Amino acid sequence: MKSNSSLYSLETLLYAALFTVALAVRLYALGERPLLDAEAREALTVFHFLRGLPELNLPHSPAYFFFTYFNFLVLQPSEFTARLAPAILGAGFVLTPWAFRVQLGRAPALLTAALFTFSGVLIAASRLADGLMLTLAALGLTLVLAMQFFKTEAAGWLIGAAAALGIAVAGGSAFMMALVLAVMMGAAVFRTQLGQYAGEAWARVQPQQRVFWVALGMSVLVTATVGLMYRSGLGALGASFTNWFVGFVSAENSRSLLIVPLVLWVYEPLILIFGVIGAWRAFRSADTLGQGLAAWAIVALIFLFFYAGRTPADAAWLVIALGPLAARAISSLVGEHWVKEDYLLVGALCSVLVMLLGFAFVYQMRFANQLNFIGPLETSGAEALFTSLRELGLTVLAVALCVVVALLFGFGWSRSAAIVGSTLVSVFALFCLSFSAAWGLVQPRASGDVELWALEFSTTDTHRLVRALGDISNFAVGQEREVEMVVQAEPDGAMAWALRDFVKARFVTQLDAFMDSPVVVAPEAQQDPTLGSAYLGQGFTLYQRWRPENLLLHEQLQWLFTRRAPLEASRYVLWVRQDVQQLQTVTGP
Repeated sequence: MKSNSSLYSLETLLYAALFTVALAVRLYALGERPLLDAEAREALTVFHFLRGLPELNLPHSPAYFFFTYFNFLVLQPSEFTARLAPAILGAGFVLTPWAFRVQLGRAPALLTAALFTFSGVLIAASRLADGLMLTLAALGLTLVLAMQFFKTEAAGWLIGAAAALGIAVAGGSAFMMALVLAVMMGAAVFRTQLGQYAGEAWARVQPQQRVFWVALGMSVLVTATVGLMYRSGLGALGASFTNWFVGFVSAENSRSLLIVPLVLWVYEPLILIFGVIGAWRAFRSADTLGQGLAAWAIVALIFLFFYAGRTPADAAWLVIALGPLAARAISSLVGEHWVKEDYLLVGALCSVLVMLLGFAFVYQMRFANQLNFIGPLETSGAEALFTSLRELGLTVLAVALCVVVALLFGFGWSRSAAIVGSTLVSVFALFCLSFSAAWGLVQPRASGDVELWALEFSTTDTHRLVRALGDISNFAVGQEREVEMVVQAEPDGAMAWALRDFVKARFVTQLDAFMDSPVVVAPEAQQDPTLGSAYLGQGFTLYQRWRPENLLLHEQLQWLFTRRAPLEASRYVLWVRQDVQQLQTVTGP
């Protein structure tokens, strides 16, 4: 009895440690990057409602509006607080496998939580100011509470599950994605054992379905309308559902058909490779749960090929299924072939494989460094590319030697030791690749955030512009946010969010030739704009854009290994009226 108690205590401690790490990774430098345009639109909707300003747009995710409203009410509106709710609930989602440790197995459930903790896709989704991670967390909580209801038949658990599901429904378009995938999944498994389980589950809910529907409706109403304070909430929810269906036909900034598989390959090699192995083992061994997870991943992948509104973050719908599959595959490969007497052989094999992978890593680093010196292929670039490819060839050779050594070890000494050792080293190597990619998502780079999540992103020059405007306002009118200004930009984009506290900022689509505002912010294309007074200007690189479809071979390799790519800069000029600039010069320190 004591051993079981200590086991539970250790297991609980490990889950707590994973949650702490997940929270730290998701909160680290959360507010350093300026909001993307899509994030700014969501955050500005909340900001305008809270300040009583005219409504710009309806939120895409009323659930995000609900949580962020209270964040902005208690804390200062900022990039950090705009992303705070998805980050915290995204860390909480890591604990979802704990409720399914009986179905998955204790070791696979804990390993699934670990994979979710360091998943690049889930980390990126948790650090975006939108409703995707909120919906995933609410759906995970729904499943956890529903499991408790099926165990105890207590109405309280059912009410809790309905309330959590209501929050997920208020997620808007993200919930529609989950609903359609669930319907397609249901059609695929209707006459299988999984379909029978679903029918039995609903039969147990039916006697209390009135309580369920009332709790669900109240939860949707309260979340979407922020406790009946936001009257447009239900309309926003309906508009979000409609916009999701429009994504079948056309979508703004639609991404490539292969964007989701590419995201998985780049950011989730561990989950992808062992998830595929887990799916193959599930179908081979008639594992009902594993087959269900594999079916979900296949349905999601096929659907995203046809859905024009796909985004890189939609890879999360595959990760939530591939993660448990990968954990079960790793656990079974090690557990089924572990022989206590072979620990010395396993250690020897792991040592040799790690040494070879160390050589591969060194050659890969040399290859990545040489990529930075490749110029145009018409000049000396071809020779430099050939030299760097030689280093890449040595990297591939070192990895191939790992395979050969593992095979010879299995045939010559112990097959079980070869499988266990190869599995452990493969997990270690793929984890390093996955963690490196995930860390790049949370670590701000001076060279720019050249990631697949956004083709255009704001730069830290945005913060410099805001500080400069604050200084000018302080000199001109004695208050840091009171200067009058005209900004040629969208009133609901990243620029509008950055200037949200400048109460006298006016956003226009074109500059007026008779304009004499003390401050004007306009794209650099407006070289020395014809305004009503004389102005002095200072340029800022506020946006950068990269085009992965236009990258050459060596540029694709450079991005893959170093996350660097050619960028197109979008510069804005801060124009200050000459009399204001002279006042600043006279009164400045």
